[in-house]
Parts: sequence; structure tokens; C-alpha cells
Amino acid sequence: MTRRDRDPKALACYGLVVPGWDDAGKRDERMLLRVVEGRPVSTVTTQFLAWCCDRLAAEGKGAMLLVWDNASWHLSKEGGAWIREHPQRLINWFLLPNKYTFAYVLRVYQTGT
Repeated sequence: MTRRDRDPKALACYGLVVPGWDDAGKRDERMLLRVVEGRPVSTVTTQFLAWCCDRLAAEGKGAMLLVWDNASWHLSKEGGAWIREHPQRLINWFLLPNKYTFAYVLRVYQTGT
């Protein structure tokens, strides 16, 4: 794609880390991914959250921890309304103010400290 492309393409990738443990007690994680054509807008974000919750519920998981940044589609009225309408499906959610806070959360998650 070039700047002069009359039909620019955009892709948005959504992902959810699903931690778990195997029968031997060893950590085992997987990722639920969805790639969509277009920009990451509120409607697509809430559809992804609903899809994740449905998948996790089918596996017997009660809720998910939602961690995200302060992107406009995360702060939208539609996204906030979806979260308020589904409190039983979300353990908690945090808006991360910057990339350094996100890096800290990842480090704590990866090391357990």
C-alpha cells in the first residue's frame, strides 16, 4: 500500500491470552485471536468482547480480566455501555495510561511477582 492508494486497506487484530495449567501443573496458555478488516472501532471491539465471553463460558470459565489502554474505541460510550451491561462476565478492567504501565502489568503477569 502506498500513500496514493485509492483503496487503502486496514486490519485490526484483537487478542486475548487465556492462561491455564496442564494435568502436570505446568503453565499452559493460549491466545484467542480475531483479525478484522477495517479500523478497530467500538462495534467491532464489543463484538470481540462478546465472542471471548461466549468462548470462555463454553469452556466453563466464569469471567475474564479485561486490561486495555485508553484508545478512543475503548473509551467510547458503546464500549462503556457494554461493560456496564456485562458485570458478571468481567472480573475487572483497567485503563492503562501509557505503555510503561502496560509493560509493568505484563511483567507481573509473566513472572507472577
